[in-house]
Formats: sequence, C-alpha cells, structure tokens
Amino acid sequence: MRCFVPALLLLTAAAQPASQSVDWHWVRDTPMCSLRQAYSADNVIILSGTPANANYIYVGGVEPILATSKNVDGGKFTFFPGGELNAEIAVTEANGRRDITASSDDPAFMAKFADASAVEVTQEQLGKIRVPLRSASAAVDAIRSCEDSRMRDWGMDPVAWRALKSRPSPLAGWEEWINSDDYPIDALLSGSEGYMILRLQIGADGSVQDCQRLIRGRTVEPRLRICSKLKRLARFSPAVASNGATVPSPYALVIKFRLE
Repeated sequence: MRCFVPALLLLTAAAQPASQSVDWHWVRDTPMCSLRQAYSADNVIILSGTPANANYIYVGGVEPILATSKNVDGGKFTFFPGGELNAEIAVTEANGRRDITASSDDPAFMAKFADASAVEVTQEQLGKIRVPLRSASAAVDAIRSCEDSRMRDWGMDPVAWRALKSRPSPLAGWEEWINSDDYPIDALLSGSEGYMILRLQIGADGSVQDCQRLIRGRTVEPRLRICSKLKRLARFSPAVASNGATVPSPYALVIKFRLE
C-alpha cells in the first residue's frame, strides 16, 4: 500500500546556475535553492533557501533516508562565530542512521551562516552535531541570488521581503492543515510524485488572504480544496516591518508529494 508524505522541504529539484565555489554544488530537481557540501566521505551538509519562506540545513548521508520524518522540539543552531538561533528540527532514522533537517525563519540566519566556519545543530534528545564549513560566504551569495530570481518568477519583490524585520511564520505544523486526502487524484492514480508551489498572501492579522498555484519544474496539479482549506484553517504570525508594524506579506509554500 502506498502512503502519502507531505514533505515541506526535503532535498531534491530544478536546474540552478553554477555555484560560486567548487566546494558547493547545486542540488538538482527542486524548486528550492539548495547547495550541498561534503564534510566527510559519507556525509553532507545542504544549505537551502525556500524563496519567501524559511532557511534550512540538512545534515546526513549523501543519499537521504526515504522514510517519514518526525519533528522534535527545542532545537537550536549555533554558528562559530555568530552565536545561536532557534531551530525547528525534523529527524529521519532508519537502519541505525539518522538524518536531520533543521530550519529557521530568522532573517539573521543567512548572515550568520555566511560568517561561520562551523555550525552546530543541538537538541536535548539528539545531542549536538557540529559540521565544519568551507566557503560559507560564497554559498550564501549564490543562494540569495537564486532566491531573488525565484521570487521575481513567482511575482514577489525580494527587496521588500528582505527589508522585513520579521517574516510570516505558520503557527502550527503543515500536517495540521494538509494531509493524505489532499494528494492530487490524477497523480495518485498514475503513481506520480512531484512538487506543488503555492503563493500565499498573509494578512496583517495572520490569516491567508489569497492562495495561487505557481508552476515551475516538475510539479503536480493540486486539488482545488487545498487553497480553500488554507484560507479557512491556516494561521500565521504576521510579517513585521522595520517600523514595528504588522504588515501583509507573501509566503511561498513548496510541498513535495511523495508516495511510499
């Protein structure tokens, strides 16, 4: 029996321009902007930016474990130098191996990463995983350039987005709002996998005011009810402008539909 996993960032999709350093290589076949760097013979770190959304670090094997991830509370990043940021952590385990994806929507994330020579992901149950970095600044420059291009393609203003003091952030996990019933029926019947890209407009009150489907690369056709569900159920911490006022802001939601 096949099951559905709505994976909001997992590793793979669209051709990207060449990175600025041979230390980093683009991850292919994903709408996100993702670069990978090997730090041992069997392990990589992947830096990802989802345009108009959060930033992610994946730490694990060269090939990600194909299993369902579980979220764990109380995570943080520590950059050396740069200090700490809170992180949301998802962990995947199979056959004695553990892969970790940690995310942050803090606007300071990329600046701290760019200046760091190492990054540590910490969580009480998982302990600490410290990874050395090479050419971190070059990776961040390439990711930002890619994100700016994506946002323009998706009808968003990257300058206005980067000027926000804080960005919209969902108040609950996406599994609260999107589940296996939302797998596009044609894709389900044909055994197809792919990405759905939605551009949400988040109001100053944190509600979803608008929802539009965007197409880029290998995507699947969403059921129309997904936007209706998001407008009815999803709530965000709204964006905050530089003057401290809550303001409307776009948010890009990239969902991977995967059959297991």
